[in-house]
Amino acid sequence: MAVPWLALSACSFQHGVSVGDASPPDTQRSDADIDAPNEGLVSRNLVARYFIDEAAAGQSPTQLTDAAANPFPLAMTYTGTLSFTEVATQRGLHWTTPGDLGRASAPIDNTKITMALAGAKRWTYELVVDLRNATSGECRLISIGNGTATYGDAALITSDLTTLRLHVDATYAHWNVTFGSGRVVLHAVVDTTLATSTSRYQLFVNGTQALRIAGTVPVQDAGLVIPANDYLAIGNVEGAGRSPGGDVYYAAIYSDALTPAEITANTARLLANDDH
Repeated sequence: MAVPWLALSACSFQHGVSVGDASPPDTQRSDADIDAPNEGLVSRNLVARYFIDEAAAGQSPTQLTDAAANPFPLAMTYTGTLSFTEVATQRGLHWTTPGDLGRASAPIDNTKITMALAGAKRWTYELVVDLRNATSGECRLISIGNGTATYGDAALITSDLTTLRLHVDATYAHWNVTFGSGRVVLHAVVDTTLATSTSRYQLFVNGTQALRIAGTVPVQDAGLVIPANDYLAIGNVEGAGRSPGGDVYYAAIYSDALTPAEITANTARLLANDDH
């Protein structure tokens, strides 16, 4: 169990406030202490977690902090209208118009992202978003790719605010989702070990499974293929202007398929507060 003052220290330094000279040096912190800010959220098979609460406004932060063990920060690129925002005390990234190049991203070759996900048969994307505009340019909410492939190697995409697609390598699933009415929690769950082919990609919106309306299916037991030179990007894809119009408040990746009970618990926590 994390020691309470360690959790306070992690949150306080996140916003640039020291808690005093009583804090021990960082060399005394364990992985359990590093994970203290995740209290209340599932951490089973957690790969990366971005609370996206570095600022309430503006373009000052240089990166997004990863709250998971062995942190993998994402560099900020403030091209176009991208800035931080705070709405009803919830902080996130805001794009005024879709199609900008602005993003949080980093190359993933030889990182914990590829080590956890390359070849994975079970994994989950978890996001909190509030989208108000999109274009036929295929707006990415989160993506693993490099901007040269048509859709990326693992990307959540919308082009109309009424549907959402998960593209994985050469396969995809397409669901009815209505954006534009405030923050929603999304869980895109992959499990190619399942016998029922249409269940291998599932989407949950605020904890409720969405209606699958189209798509292709992966071969049973297919693993995620991540080629060299890919990037992890939030709110875009590296190398192309594919931002949404709206806000991305939080993002996490798990190297397993979250269970319905875990999705329900995380959804309740994130709807109440998606920051530290």
